[in-house]
Amino acid sequence: SDDVYEVVDSVPLPAFSLAEGRKGHQRHWLGDAALGDSKAGWFWGHRWLLSVLPSGAVTGWTLAPACVQDRWLLQALLSGRALGWLHLCPPIPVTYIKPKRRVKVPGLRVRPVPAVGRWTARAYLTDQGFNGEAWLRQWYQAYRAVVVCQPPYQSSTATTWTPADRRWLTHHRQIIETVFALLTAVFDIKRLGAHSDWGQLARLAAIAAALNFAIWCNRSLERPDLALETLLA
Repeated sequence: SDDVYEVVDSVPLPAFSLAEGRKGHQRHWLGDAALGDSKAGWFWGHRWLLSVLPSGAVTGWTLAPACVQDRWLLQALLSGRALGWLHLCPPIPVTYIKPKRRVKVPGLRVRPVPAVGRWTARAYLTDQGFNGEAWLRQWYQAYRAVVVCQPPYQSSTATTWTPADRRWLTHHRQIIETVFALLTAVFDIKRLGAHSDWGQLARLAAIAAALNFAIWCNRSLERPDLALETLLA
């Protein structure tokens, strides 16, 4: 209850190889997987967005095909927490934008509602993949969600961020990278082996619950919160 912020980011979940994707994936178990990019390169699969506390505990998550932008996953999470259903609406632009360049609602699914978690007054720390004045304004006005991210370098608000501010944000966001590394090493999220959409959701829900349970066990044993490998051993 003392935490004043959560950290949000997404991690790629490959469903099959790029070669298999080029041949056609209509017969694959996860047929709605799409082509997307990540820090490690292009992949076929989904994006899993997590919101975690400074301790690493997961408070909510959303899932979408890899081609869906991170902002839409956060939009789904915030609207689900505030409204009880996923409201995928584009933000109203700050200045006039030609219709062809306006943000369009993705035609692919973002889900599931029960996993987004409860509404909270905490701030959300994100990276530059979530910035945009129109998005930040919509999230605050519609859902009372304060999303903190570094503005684009060419924006008018970029000069208000000092190097110390950027270092502070990077330091406090490090926990999400630690969580992703543990989920990959301990729970092997890159190879879920799901044979259906429901199976994929069930396995992700079980992994998130297992992570939180492991943190609770570590605290009960007076161990470091994220000492998962030695706990399982």
